[in-house]
Amino acid sequence: MRHPTWDDIRRFCEVDDWTPTHLKRGRKRRDHDRFQKTLADGRILRTRASHGRAEIGDPALVTRILRHQLEVTVEEFWDAVDNGNPPVRPSKTATTPEEAAPAHRLEDWLAVQLAITVGLSDTEIGALTQESGMEAWTEWLERHRQGEEG
Repeated sequence: MRHPTWDDIRRFCEVDDWTPTHLKRGRKRRDHDRFQKTLADGRILRTRASHGRAEIGDPALVTRILRHQLEVTVEEFWDAVDNGNPPVRPSKTATTPEEAAPAHRLEDWLAVQLAITVGLSDTEIGALTQESGMEAWTEWLERHRQGEEG
């Protein structure tokens, strides 16, 4: 598989008409460019791209970004980046209370930490609420602090 760069993520966001959220007046420039897109069904997608131009070397991270943040296939991503064709996302209609929950229950930073640092699977992360995700992150931090002290 071709490895995207952070510039490719920004290009995708441009083609797919995402709104840069890092440019709001009065906000300091952070280590990432942040973007969001409101879909026709009201769901809000969020992603971020490092300021660097480097290739995203972790295939698991690329998969999570495409699947959970951008909600596109690899083919749709590259068609947007290479050919300027934004993806067509079907509107999701909730049929159960679980499906009616927000698409992104966890804040982006927390989902990334739980995946990369803690090692939770996408399925495990998808089942968490913001509160239970914070509990899992706090427990992991406490275990590792105790290990350093001992």
